[in-house]
Formats: sequence, structure tokens, C-alpha cells
Amino acid sequence: KNVEFYVSRLKKALFPTDDVFVIEPVTPDAEEFAAPIQEHMKWQIEKKIKLQTKISRFLRQLVMFGWSPVKCVWDRKTQKAVGLTRIEKVVKTRVRDEITGKMRLVPTGEVRHELIEEEKELVTHNEPTFDPVDVFNFYVYPPTANSIDEVFGVFEVFHLPLAEVQQKGQELSETGSPLYANTENATSDDGNDVWSWTGDARLSVDGHQQPFENKEMEYVTLVEYWGLLNFGTAEKPEWEQGVVTMTAKGTMLQIRKNPFYDKQIPYLCARMTDLQNEFYADGLIAPLASMQYYINDTLAQTFDSLSYSLNPIVKYDPGRVVNVNSIAFAPGAMWALTDPSAAVFETPADLSQSGFNAVDRVKQIIEGYPGVANIPMTGRKAATHITAIQQEYSLPIMDLAEAIESTVMSPWLGRVYSRNQQYLEEEEVFMVTGKKGVKYWQKLSPEMLIGDYNFYWRGSNASTNIHVRARQLMEFGNVVLPFIPMLQQQGKSFDAEYFLKRIYTEGLAMDGADKLFPSNENDRSIDPQTENLLLSVGKYIPTAFGDNHEEHMQVHEELAAKGDEYSRKATMRHMEEHQMRIDQQQLQAASAQIPEPGGESEEQALEGIQPPGP
Repeated sequence: KNVEFYVSRLKKALFPTDDVFVIEPVTPDAEEFAAPIQEHMKWQIEKKIKLQTKISRFLRQLVMFGWSPVKCVWDRKTQKAVGLTRIEKVVKTRVRDEITGKMRLVPTGEVRHELIEEEKELVTHNEPTFDPVDVFNFYVYPPTANSIDEVFGVFEVFHLPLAEVQQKGQELSETGSPLYANTENATSDDGNDVWSWTGDARLSVDGHQQPFENKEMEYVTLVEYWGLLNFGTAEKPEWEQGVVTMTAKGTMLQIRKNPFYDKQIPYLCARMTDLQNEFYADGLIAPLASMQYYINDTLAQTFDSLSYSLNPIVKYDPGRVVNVNSIAFAPGAMWALTDPSAAVFETPADLSQSGFNAVDRVKQIIEGYPGVANIPMTGRKAATHITAIQQEYSLPIMDLAEAIESTVMSPWLGRVYSRNQQYLEEEEVFMVTGKKGVKYWQKLSPEMLIGDYNFYWRGSNASTNIHVRARQLMEFGNVVLPFIPMLQQQGKSFDAEYFLKRIYTEGLAMDGADKLFPSNENDRSIDPQTENLLLSVGKYIPTAFGDNHEEHMQVHEELAAKGDEYSRKATMRHMEEHQMRIDQQQLQAASAQIPEPGGESEEQALEGIQPPGP
């Protein structure tokens, strides 16, 4: 429950609005394409990478285990599919040749379009990645590094289908050589290697196992290293960023220099806590794991004690029992004894309450631990109550969100731009949403990706600003409300619609403010006789604000009583809306006649109140 609370709050802090990151040109000449680059990256993040779907796994791993790595490479996948293609055919007619007398085909000048089935190669993926990495398959060296930027190198263990590994042996790298070598020596794994035990242990908890026994889809366990490599000799070392990939059985697949433009390892890592000379951090669960183990053991013993207390023990003297088999717990049972005292019931002591008390005490200790408050996820709890609990237990939601932005999200935006520079080979046309929800097409070509930019993820700042702005707007509303009648006396008006729209868009960060207050100008009244003509054919007609509802009800009564089934249903629904509007008008009129408490008039209430000075 607390883990999911953290994940939910962190996700809201990172994505408070649609515009969560900004691009700042480093040089004046780069400002020309800053807007289309930002729109393109926003489109990639929402439609192609689908970041908001993947971020939950990344955050949940961070909260549970204290650290969470993510990988940013370029993902390109193609798939063959059959689709329809439109072709053009020239229409021809048969004409007899005047000289030879033979029939021949002659174009008529017309073109006919036909649809044919054609096998196509579709590009299913062609974008940068945001791939959360399993912390149980990720290692850094040295573990005393203060951040992932200081590590010598990182190791990742992952599984790929054998067919995909062999396919990479046919693909060419940027240097023209095969991406993987020795693929003919790669064989499927049986799970008997030093890298598979973590996956086996975790899957066995739920009764699953590694996919190594599926011979129809054979897998290979790969170990990949990204970091510094000596591409020279011991006498003349040349340390550069590189990558090494090998199978768990020791078959070397690739050793080459870092293929990316930025020459950085393609990993970023978020951590809940930063300790000097200690890379691996602890999550929300680790400090309290021993207490949770104690609760599990205590509850197991408590329920055992409860079961024992419900099952009495019979002690008997074999010398005074005629038939031992007669001693049974059953209705109407008859025990064959020579003496009634030969068999005695004895119930074990019920110690379950002591166990439950111990468990409750440990739960109180856990809930009192900083950051692990028993915060209500649902129920009738006011937002102020939840906020007070957060402050009492010092939940570092916004601090953690800011740390994630600086260590992962902002650098990841820079990696996304670098990958686009390197791998985007064709112009992309995409749809963006502008102001007031207007959609239009935008283009981005590789020639635009030439400038230098700084990228900043501003989700937590925007979230904080939204909350502050919402509070300021509400406070201003409370201040200005008593002065509205005085402003009206001075010939001035207060635009409540504009003010409420500002609260809705800037204070709540929500879209669609233009639909909040529809105007009655387009709510045109139709005379009841015309409405009857439309209702008689079963067509529903909405009521209008300016209708004379009583008159309309009288005109529609005859049709509601004598029409066919469809016209009666449409008419009854229409009349119900008229009645609802009548009730609303009566309610408004009644509320306007209710006197104010204490009998004080509006002028008396405002007497002595002066508007604020300039």
C-alpha cells in the first residue's frame, strides 16, 4: 500500500501537465528548430516510447529496492504484413488493325484504380527507448561509485531468443562488420549457469520457471558490459568507452567501441538515498524487512496456538478403558470405561491474544517509521488530513521527484536527442496539439537536428507551481468576493467566468475550460407545434433555456397520450426535461426569497467595509 502510494505520487509529480520538459538552445542559431524538436520529442514520448506506461515499473522498482536503472538505446523493428495497395491501370480497348486486319489493344487514355494485396515490410518500432532494467540482473563496478557517472563499467544480464542472436550475426554495425560474431557457436541455454539463479529463485515463488525448456523458442543468456576498455596494449594503453557481449557459456559475440555519438554508457540510474562511496541504496522495504519477517513468524505461531485451543486433548488410563476405539468425538458417542475418571479432557492454553498484541505493536513501530505512514489510499479522508499526515511523517515525495529529474529524466532527454541525431534517417511527419486543442501536422527532418540544446525536465517544479498558484487564486477569490456588490454600485463588474477558467486551467492544470460554461446564445427555442412534428416520428428534441415550459408541456400532452410507441417515448423524455427546468426555476426563486441570517441586509453587512487602497 505504501509502495503504491509512493509510485502514484511520484508519477503525478513527474507528469503534472502535458508540458513537462523544456529545451533551451545553447547558441542563437539553434533557436530556429527548438520548437519543432520539442514537439517531435513530445510526440515520441507520448505515442512511440509511451513513457507514462513504462515509468510505473521504473518507479515501483525504485521505491521497493532503493535504486532503479534504465536503458536508452535505439529500437528499430520491422515486421512483414499483408496489406492493400492501390495501383493504376491504363484502360485499353480491342481495335481491328486496318492494314493487317488483326485485333490489337489500344490505350483509351483513361486510368482505372485497383486495390491489390501486397506483402509489405512495416516498421513497428523506430525510436529511442526507456527500458527499466531489473536490479537483480544489473551490476556496477566498482560498487563504491557515488553515481553511475563515476562507475568504471556496468554489467547487464538478459535473455534473447536464439533466433534473434543469430539474426544479429547477419546485421551490419556502423563499421560495416557483423553486429555479432561467432553466432554459429551460440547454443540455447539450459539454465545451468552462474547468472540464472536470481531469476529462478524469484520465479519459483509464483510457481514459474525460466523459458529454457521451451524448445520451440530457444533462449540464450547474454552478459553485456558497457564501460572503459583498453583498445591498445599494456605498454600503450588506449582506454575508451566500449561494449562487450558474450553468452553465459563463454562464447564471445562482440567487442567494439561505444557506437553512440555521445560515447556514454546507455544507462541512467535513480536512487532513493545517496551515501558516500556506496552505489547500491536501500528502498522503502529494506529497513523494515526483519520486522516483517518477525510478523510473519509470529502470526504463524499465533494461528497454530489458536488451532490447538480449538482441539482438546483426551488423557485416559488404558487399564480402566474397556474399548479404546470407543473414545471418539461424535454426537451420541458412548465410551466404554470402568470408571468415569478414566478419561479426562484437557484444552491447551489459548495464547493467541498475546501473539496478536505483539503483531499490533510491531505494526505500530512500522507505521511510525519515517516515510511508511499508514496513509489512506481511499475513503472519506479530506485532502488536508492526508497532507497533514504527509507532513507529520516527512514524506520526501517532491525531494525524491526532483532527484529523479536531475539524475534520470533530464539526462535521458539529452540521450533521446542524441539518438535521434544518429539514427533518424528520414523525415517524420506527426500530429501535434496546439493551443485550445487545435491539431495540426508538423515535420522534422534529420537536417534540423544539428544544434546544441540543454534539456530540463520540469515536472516537479510545475507540480509545485500548480499547487501554489491554485492556493493563491482561491485566496484571492475569498478576498474579492465581499467587494463584488460594491464594485457593481460603482458601475464595474466582476467576470466570474474568466476567474473560474483561470482556476481550472492554471490552478488545476486541466484542459477543456472552453466547454465549462456553454453560452445560451446557441440554445434557440423551437415552438411546441414544430417540436410535436419532430417528436411524432420518434426524434428526440432537447429543451431550450428560453422555452415557455408550461406552454410546451400543455401542447405535448396530447401527443404523449395518443402517439405511437416511439413518439410517446420521445415525448415523455422531452417533457421530463421541461419539468426539470421548471423545478430548477422554482428552486432558484425560492432561494432568492430566503432572508439572510440575523435579518441583516446586504447594505448593512457591507457598511464600514472599504475597498483596499491602491
